[in-house]
Amino acid sequence: MKPNLIPITNDLFDIAARLRTVNDGYRVYYNVARSRFEVYDESRVTPALAFVSPYGELDCRTVDYAVYSRVENADVVLSDMERNNAAVERNLGREALNNLEQYQKRRFYEGTGRY
Repeated sequence: MKPNLIPITNDLFDIAARLRTVNDGYRVYYNVARSRFEVYDESRVTPALAFVSPYGELDCRTVDYAVYSRVENADVVLSDMERNNAAVERNLGREALNNLEQYQKRRFYEGTGRY
């Protein structure tokens, strides 16, 4: 492994061991260079990064995320992503419209009479 990765074998909440119940090849490392926890799948011929923990701490949310992000749950993950993207697009549309209205009001009230 890379020199900036510190293997986490024993932790307060046994997250490293609990991750191995999700996938026997999962191993947890702390990336010193990026200040984050990374989970690698070492059951492959060449160990590969499975996922980066989206949390600053190593706790049960990491195990929940590992279960959530499994291939078997791909349909759920994709539908969540699509729902989130649609919400972001709606919010961006509202924000753009609001910005346009504010710009028009500002231009009108500056006395130029132009929109």
